[in-house]
Amino acid sequence: WRRPGYVGGEPDQPVPRDVVAVMVPVSNGSATSTPPHWSVDFWVSDADSTAQRAADQGGKVLVAPHHEQGFKRAIIADPQGSVFSISQLMIGG
Repeated sequence: WRRPGYVGGEPDQPVPRDVVAVMVPVSNGSATSTPPHWSVDFWVSDADSTAQRAADQGGKVLVAPHHEQGFKRAIIADPQGSVFSISQLMIGG
């Protein structure tokens, strides 16, 4: 989904800057598929320090920062259990 006039994100990101949400197929081509769900992702400048800060403030790092297709990503739960991911764009890395 696009919001005309909205300029978010970073100039070098892989999607246009007026994109506010993306819908992707739920099947990854295997015999099983992921049920439809919301997935919230925040772009951060440093995935390692963001994950550590979340843990220090009562959150849980469910998947530690790791490299994945041009990003360093982690999955975090806030103190109430809401799950989201963080992504650090790895330009040139």
